Amino acid sequence: MITAILLLPVIVLLVLAMAGLLWWGFGGKIDFSIMVIVSVLLSISVPLIKWKIKKDEEARLENECVERERKLLEDYGKLDVHEMLLNKALNRTDKRYLLSTVHNYSDDEINALMGDAEKAEIKAKLSKVRRGIYQKANEMYDVVPSDERTRIPDDVQQFVWRRDKGCCVKCGSNEKLEFDHIIPFSKGGSNTERNLQLLCEACNRGKSNKI
Repeated sequence: MITAILLLPVIVLLVLAMAGLLWWGFGGKIDFSIMVIVSVLLSISVPLIKWKIKKDEEARLENECVERERKLLEDYGKLDVHEMLLNKALNRTDKRYLLSTVHNYSDDEINALMGDAEKAEIKAKLSKVRRGIYQKANEMYDVVPSDERTRIPDDVQQFVWRRDKGCCVKCGSNEKLEFDHIIPFSKGGSNTERNLQLLCEACNRGKSNKI
């Protein structure tokens, strides 16, 4: 671009010099032929300047692209595939370049991977929101929705049943027994043997979610 601009005064000077020579050669009389020559020179110089500007711009963009690709490889070239896909600092074009150049994925494979990554991000965001909803529900009602409870493994149930001898640990009843969390599930209790005990329905309801 700068080179093209610098060429403009040179071409103008050449045109003026040619016009001056013709002026001098014809004894100071400018006739039609001089005007034709000047017009031809100008018609040639303007497209040349535009062509040079275009070429300079193309070269600049190419250099910027090469430099950006070099920087990308330098900063992110050692990342794993999943780190590239989930990196917030990279746009889609950058990710495509890195996945293709560093990990040799095809366009179809890159499209599939980026689609999976976007779905995973959406799912993670929604999961975070859901956790917030359940936490707020716990604070409001001190109850955990039943669909959030994790099923107690069979081997853990069998161990607790044998340990507590198939009876309620509070009243000794063997009717309508339930597995009770010593530390309530709503307060972070887990489904481990230490945190489970047998209670009858009445004792369990009376305990509610108190420790």
